[in-house]
Amino acid sequence: MRLNLMVVCGAAAGLSVGALGARADEPQVDQQNVNAAADNSNQAARGTPSEASPALTVDGKPWKFMIAPYLWIPAQHGTIASRGVTANVSMNVGQSWDALIDNFKFAACLHMEANKDKWTIFGDVMYTNLGNEVKQSNVDADQKMGIFELGGSYAVFDGKLPGAEDESKVRLRIEPLAGVRVWYLNVNISDSVRSVGPDEAWVDGFAGARCELAFNEAFSLSARADVGTGMSDLTWNILTMANYNFNRTFAIFAGWRWLSDDYSKGSGRDRFEYDIQFSGPFVGLKIMF
Repeated sequence: MRLNLMVVCGAAAGLSVGALGARADEPQVDQQNVNAAADNSNQAARGTPSEASPALTVDGKPWKFMIAPYLWIPAQHGTIASRGVTANVSMNVGQSWDALIDNFKFAACLHMEANKDKWTIFGDVMYTNLGNEVKQSNVDADQKMGIFELGGSYAVFDGKLPGAEDESKVRLRIEPLAGVRVWYLNVNISDSVRSVGPDEAWVDGFAGARCELAFNEAFSLSARADVGTGMSDLTWNILTMANYNFNRTFAIFAGWRWLSDDYSKGSGRDRFEYDIQFSGPFVGLKIMF
């Protein structure tokens, strides 16, 4: 992109140098024709190498990217029902941590963002695969769970606090947001005879807002809240966190997140219900480029 802009600037500079270097004793031409020719040349220069520039740079500001691996250990409370069997779930943060350590097979938590000026596209992946929690030697249990998110936001305010002094470094950014959240749950309990358990996926839309209060270039506080529905009756999400930037590339963050979902389908023995509330601490690392 910079090369394209340099080509355009170089072409314009070449035209200017040529006009300034013209000899005074050369034959004069009609000034209107000269101006028209110059306008046409400028339009052609703008229309060729830089024609794709607006689509890539919009207002000349580059895209900024961020990836953030993190760990979230939530307490879990609610109900899971499948095939006529109902399980009441009640786990605190410590019990969730023990379950993760004792039965860990695979886990991935990653937040990603692409930002240009006031626009942001974001995605989030949280996937866990926990192994056998059943102590009987002839029974094996696996639980796979995924929460996948894709959305976008637009900053309606990004600047100093209203009424702040000119030398104030405190800045506020407010962004309405919207997106979709996909849930996936697979619980498989098997022995030598049979294998049972729900295998379900559902999708919800959500809308909300997030804000960031930056006290200086290093430290900031941020919060997000959204609510939605779709295949679920209701889903909502709230988080608060503190951020510390070491430099323009690396930052750490920590906070607390609440996430709830109420989904059900079917009736009788075919009924499946997932009504769970998560709440717990998270910590992670931001990599910005």
